[in-house]
Amino acid sequence: MDESLVQNSSLTEEQSFRVSDIPLILYTEVSSRFGVGDEVSDPHHSDPEGFWKRRNLNHEIQLVGFKGTIEAEKSHNHSYFNLWAFNPWEIKDRDERDYWRSKTILRISAGSRSGGIWAYGHGNLMVETADADLKISDVNLASPSIRFVARFAALLLFRASQIACDPRCGGERYWEVQKNPTGDFTGEDDEY
Repeated sequence: MDESLVQNSSLTEEQSFRVSDIPLILYTEVSSRFGVGDEVSDPHHSDPEGFWKRRNLNHEIQLVGFKGTIEAEKSHNHSYFNLWAFNPWEIKDRDERDYWRSKTILRISAGSRSGGIWAYGHGNLMVETADADLKISDVNLASPSIRFVARFAALLLFRASQIACDPRCGGERYWEVQKNPTGDFTGEDDEY
């Protein structure tokens, strides 16, 4: 792996972090090393503590090699990292832009999800996890940029895995009742 991908790690030696921070850490590292132009930031409309940040990638850096865009999103205790092989915000028509925004090459998401265990009076066991979706579809294999896009996405996925496997990375585990003490976790309303 090319060490230039991680030369600007945003982590200090003694700093611990949560699983839900992985996409934001990755965005910070990639933006500082490969970003070009100004970062665009917007508050999240449904979460006062949430936000969106995005930045274009510098295609002149050999390790990148394509005109892509990265984005970080934090919303309701979840965070996301997105990579596109283009800049969807250059599309003027809102409906078309929204369609193409859904066409990420790589999406890393992290936050609390059901751990697969439900207990009467407690609800679901929630576990903080991170996962990735790698999607390359409708690609012209003769396109010169596909080699760069695939390689860069693989390097980002590898770096996210390194961050997740770091011993300083910890995840939260809790029963739903701990976050919602007034909730009904008897299962009487559940349909089978």
